[in-house]
Amino acid sequence: METSTSFLPPIQKQLAQKQLDKFCKTRIPEEIQDQVRLKYIMEKNIVTLIETRPLWNDPSRWSELSVAIMIFDKESMTWQLYWIRGNGKKELYTDLKPQKDLQKCIDGIDKDPLCTFWG
Repeated sequence: METSTSFLPPIQKQLAQKQLDKFCKTRIPEEIQDQVRLKYIMEKNIVTLIETRPLWNDPSRWSELSVAIMIFDKESMTWQLYWIRGNGKKELYTDLKPQKDLQKCIDGIDKDPLCTFWG
């Protein structure tokens, strides 16, 4: 899928932020958020979902591990989901076609039937 490098349209950005905020807040139970958290970074038309954990040798610092990448294509108005290999390279997640609704990508990450995102 060819992707546009433009910024997200404002409506798409607001909806994406709302959906991602909810997912990051509810995916990890509150009682263990001192051990693991989710966050995301939104740059242009790319959203990176990141898992963070305290470093084993310095719990005051947190490590970050990219879990998934979602790229918005402005021409088709769809989101494409990618998973992250051990070497840090992104790979197209072929079990989910491009989606008009980012929530379907988030649901795919959450359910993770092939253990692609959560191991």
